[in-house]
Amino acid sequence: MLLAWPPILDLIQSNYSPSKRIRVLDYGCGTGGFCTKLDLLGYSVVGIDSSEGMIETAINNSPSNIQYVLGNHTIVPSLGKFNIVVSIMTIQFIENAFEVMDHLNEAIVPGGLMILVDFNKTWVQESLRLRLWFENFDSIDSPTKGWKTFGEAKMPVYIREAKEYERIANRMGLSKILDVNPPFTNEFITKYPDYIPNNVSEYQIIGYRKK
Repeated sequence: MLLAWPPILDLIQSNYSPSKRIRVLDYGCGTGGFCTKLDLLGYSVVGIDSSEGMIETAINNSPSNIQYVLGNHTIVPSLGKFNIVVSIMTIQFIENAFEVMDHLNEAIVPGGLMILVDFNKTWVQESLRLRLWFENFDSIDSPTKGWKTFGEAKMPVYIREAKEYERIANRMGLSKILDVNPPFTNEFITKYPDYIPNNVSEYQIIGYRKK
């Protein structure tokens, strides 16, 4: 919220003034925090997630006018057309990024936006050197596939640089309009002083416009 949301919201609001005529899809919406923020700003919001528990929590903790859908990328085109599709910290846990982005792209109107957020490769490298957050990568210098740890639990994770997304986007007729790695702010470091590494950005945020 403190680091990744501001650039995303700036891009959305600079392209689309808040209106219930503007449809936004949050792919991998989790418990609905970003959906709720978009709804409060005045957009028409749909959230989709493959976790039944996440969707149930989102429904119970969000305004009733937000539509939540249980499913994955394969049902996205059936949800209608969207001006904006956002996916925050989801694509990196999916091996076939092209397939997911292709379905998301199908649902975007011409001139609409696709905004992706995942791990910054440099932050992953720093975390591996500190033996934090990740494990079982073949290489620290060029991490691509390993595991993201969540306490005792872990999930496979795929680390991609912006140029990899660029190759996929070019095949889909998407043009890049944003590529930013938001730094850790003094506000964040003061609030979470033990959250490390904080010397490099944790996120890469990439925005595309559909031609």
